[in-house]
Amino acid sequence: MLVCPICKSEYRDGYIVCSDCECELIEKPEVDEEDKPVKKGSKISQFIMGVLIIICSPVLSHKFTSMYFISNGVVQYNNEQFMWMLKAYQASFLLIAGIICLHCILYWYKN
Repeated sequence: MLVCPICKSEYRDGYIVCSDCECELIEKPEVDEEDKPVKKGSKISQFIMGVLIIICSPVLSHKFTSMYFISNGVVQYNNEQFMWMLKAYQASFLLIAGIICLHCILYWYKN
């Protein structure tokens, strides 16, 4: 596949010049996902972010639930609804953080 080095438009074989930029096309480099360098620090920071979400999930859950049910200082819920929403938020935070951490752990295990 040929590509324009300026506008990155892709062309089929047989074309020589970009119709927009009027510059000579070059061969598109093939890049494998495995060949791309992944910074180790980015995985560490992702893992730390996941752990922090897990640790802070009770506080974050309570904050979001309170924001939803208490508007302008007026309580608009019963205790059962509040607890259900609190558990739902906490489960969501734990699931998201677990996925973030698991992704990093699998990457480190693979390498």
